[in-house]
Amino acid sequence: MNAKRLSDVAKGSAIHRTPREAERFSGKRPVVQWSKNWIIGRWIALVSLVFFLLVVDIQSFHLLRKYNPEDTVYGLFIMGLGNLVGFSFLGSQAQELIQDAKSAYNVPSWCYGLASSTAH
Repeated sequence: MNAKRLSDVAKGSAIHRTPREAERFSGKRPVVQWSKNWIIGRWIALVSLVFFLLVVDIQSFHLLRKYNPEDTVYGLFIMGLGNLVGFSFLGSQAQELIQDAKSAYNVPSWCYGLASSTAH
């Protein structure tokens, strides 16, 4: 009895799996599937971070012009470098979110990013 039970465990006990689970665990590496709410929440957080970065840029420029106008060019250069790093990171996160949205079910079409809706 124990030998049979151990062999079922070793096989992955496919007896109690639904067809969807059997497809996901059919000898392949398991793939993370994000829920619809998690994808939407990640998009909201990403858009919020973009707006936060823009507000910080506007406020920094205002303070730079108000208190140190002679270093405006240098300040804009430093802000540009920060924006390059910040927006490239946010862009890579957006690409990852688009890929994750393709594996989730019932995700709104706006979660696919700028790709055409016929491709999904």
